[in-house]
Amino acid sequence: MSRARSLGLGLGLGLPLLTLAAGLFRVEAGEAAVVFRLGAVRSVERSGLHLRAPWPIESHARVAINEVRRIETGKQRLLTADTNLIDLQLVVQYTVADPAAFLVSADAPEDTLTALVLAEAAEAVASQEVDQLLTTGRAELERRVASRAEAGASALGLGLRIGGVEVKDLSPPPPVLDAFNDVSSARGDRETLALGAESYVGQAIPEARGAASTRASVAQARAATRVAAARGDVARFAALVEADRAQPAATRSRLWADSLRRLQAQTHLQGLPPGAELRAAEPPPAAGAARTPR
Repeated sequence: MSRARSLGLGLGLGLPLLTLAAGLFRVEAGEAAVVFRLGAVRSVERSGLHLRAPWPIESHARVAINEVRRIETGKQRLLTADTNLIDLQLVVQYTVADPAAFLVSADAPEDTLTALVLAEAAEAVASQEVDQLLTTGRAELERRVASRAEAGASALGLGLRIGGVEVKDLSPPPPVLDAFNDVSSARGDRETLALGAESYVGQAIPEARGAASTRASVAQARAATRVAAARGDVARFAALVEADRAQPAATRSRLWADSLRRLQAQTHLQGLPPGAELRAAEPPPAAGAARTPR
């Protein structure tokens, strides 16, 4: 009888302890634990020690909430706005924002997120031309897909936060890659020639304007010199007219003296000995005419 009582007492004390031990759990830093009661979410517990009822009444699931998760989409062949085909592959980074929603909102939240991202990528590619996508449109494509996929995930209650979308591969399909490269090379040559022509025009026009300005300045200077000279001649002539009116004889004498001085400056005098014969110089013979011997 004593033994039965001891066994009963042990079971009475042990069962609560076992129950307590079965419901005690620890949540590590960077994790969250979602506690379920009969399949429904009861609470979300953060780091530390926590207690729940034993299974099957209650259970819990841990979720890493600080971990940056990564999804790589498969390569998709999409149609651009100018009806060109292009292959696109994306990398999506996300974290869990709501652990409870992440566990119960969908059977496969990552698959749902992937489908959202691909749908938004197809729409974004269809709104841009292939040249823009391959040059300056890559960053806009990443931003647009991330923003709209985040909105879609929030609307579906997936409990996710998208950290970023990165283009891993964006290229024309292999069957048309060589032809596309040829077109791109020709376009690059055309742009190079256009830039060279613009540079030449930008240099030639200022040079032409400078030369024209220089010629105009020289012509203006010559015109000003001639005008000044003409005004000086007019002024001198007017002075002579006034002087002739005031003193006609003196004016005529001064004019005669000026004329003689100019004539003497243009005349060369040479002395001849007595008895020398003076002959007039013969005019030079015409071109092609035979000289007559003397």
